[in-house]
Amino acid sequence: MVQFIIIAAIIALVVAYIVAITFPELIPAVGSAVDALVFYLGQAMDIVWLFVPRTLTVALMTLAIAVEVVVLGYKFVMWILRKIPTAGIT
Repeated sequence: MVQFIIIAAIIALVVAYIVAITFPELIPAVGSAVDALVFYLGQAMDIVWLFVPRTLTVALMTLAIAVEVVVLGYKFVMWILRKIPTAGIT
């Protein structure tokens, strides 16, 4: 129970920190480039959906993103643990 409270407090602090950040406006050229990139990616996905069902594509993309997040999270945690000399993790 104590572990849950500690984890919930850490998550709450991280979320509060992220919400409190105010990012500056992007210059119009960057916004235009991002819009063009999203448009071209959307067109590419339409071509993919001609050959592969949309539901299958979305499910597999979700799975791929989830796996990538887990791998990056593992690497981040191991990087932190390697910084602790008494842990003995190499």
